[in-house]
Amino acid sequence: MQKGGLKSDKVSVVIPAYNTAKFIKNTLNSVISQTYSNLEIIVIDDASTDDTLNVIKSFKDKRIVLLKNKVNLGVSDTRNRGIRKATGRFLCFLDSDDIWDKMKVERQVASMKESKADISCTDYYFCSSKGEVKSYVKVPSLISYEYALKNTTIFISTVMIDLDKVDREDVHMLPYTIAQDTLLFWGLLKKYDVIHGFNGIPSKYIRRKGSLSANKIKAVIGSFRAYYKICRLEKN
Repeated sequence: MQKGGLKSDKVSVVIPAYNTAKFIKNTLNSVISQTYSNLEIIVIDDASTDDTLNVIKSFKDKRIVLLKNKVNLGVSDTRNRGIRKATGRFLCFLDSDDIWDKMKVERQVASMKESKADISCTDYYFCSSKGEVKSYVKVPSLISYEYALKNTTIFISTVMIDLDKVDREDVHMLPYTIAQDTLLFWGLLKKYDVIHGFNGIPSKYIRRKGSLSANKIKAVIGSFRAYYKICRLEKN
């Protein structure tokens, strides 16, 4: 039950995890401590070779649904497995080293309903691997397809999708190591017109040394390849 005594809509959180034993405890703590309690926390271990799986198993929260890949599938297929498992009205993504503000879900659900948004994202902090804040990204109130093609503003760990309004078949990660989330956003924008941006609900984007998102050159190349793919698809 949430504020006001009304039954809340379930929010499914998809968390792919691979070799993030040093970070995932803080990530999961930020989810289970949410002021919005009606959560389905789907954690998919992508055949980690460190202690990630044991860290996940140490949590006894009944809202956690643990899935284990027998072999390493990569982040796209791992997220897709979580998406298929989700049963909530609202779908969120969270990387296994990022951190949510404790009121993130409650405030974003309320903002989604108030604005009648199909899809939304929020502000976020860029942080070091130690959690030190480096910069703050404020998202526009409305993000169009044209804007998103030129600006990689949307951060996967802030996205929320209303599956009562968005076809589940449209929420699917393409099999790319880099920029698969950007391709998802572009695909959704082409069909659903805008993604709403909500300010003042910041998440922490932890940029680990050696991670895919921390490698700026790879990120630029990935975005370029994604842009090329979209342009090619539009011509066909």
